[in-house]
Amino acid sequence: MNPADFARLFDAQNHNFTEDIACWLALADRYGDPVLELGCGGGRVLLPLAQAGHRIHGVDNNPHMLERLTRRLQPEVEGLVSTQLSDLTDLHLADRYPLILAPCNTLAGFGDEALSQLLVYLSAALTERGALAFEAPPSHGGGISLAPDEVVDAFHEPAHDVDVQVSASQSTDPDRQISTVTWRYDEMKADGAVERYEHRAVYHLRTPSTYTDLLGVAGFSQVAVWGDYDGGPYTDESELMLVVARPG
Repeated sequence: MNPADFARLFDAQNHNFTEDIACWLALADRYGDPVLELGCGGGRVLLPLAQAGHRIHGVDNNPHMLERLTRRLQPEVEGLVSTQLSDLTDLHLADRYPLILAPCNTLAGFGDEALSQLLVYLSAALTERGALAFEAPPSHGGGISLAPDEVVDAFHEPAHDVDVQVSASQSTDPDRQISTVTWRYDEMKADGAVERYEHRAVYHLRTPSTYTDLLGVAGFSQVAVWGDYDGGPYTDESELMLVVARPG
């Protein structure tokens, strides 16, 4: 799937997901501005934080996502928002931040070496009492769907004015601790035709202790691992992992 199609389909599918917003907002209220969001996409998290009065800088490697975010900016928040087109492996920041956010498993796509290098950079990009908060898949991997043609989601995509059905399959390599998810987006055309788009995402599955070790090497000495967006403890039954780390 090309970057433009990914932007319009992923954005339409996830733009109204709000379960995590209160968590990111609480962290922004606690640590202060400016906030840096890694993988900000079309502004699903960034815009609510800006609307709450936070100054926030968003980074994404997809220009079509950033175009969507810019179109959504209302006059009252334009002065609070800045964006940057950049791959996280070549990140250059002009400021330091009291809070860095990485929602939606953004950092789980990096192997250990690349993640270690990024964590060292992010540690240096934090203010003295700042925090890095990121979401990751649970270490047991979870499950999306075992049946490739089973519909797991459906939504309307306004740019093409089409209904879209989503199916997904997941495979896990326990030896390498990697989970591969293949998303299939089927656009239902007005004439009855169906056009399919596929997107494959690879996630590294890490235990809380592995993240703690990687963060420790990068200079983070205080690490909390949550199992939900309310700050509850992480367990083997948790459906997500949220790590909040502070340098020491």
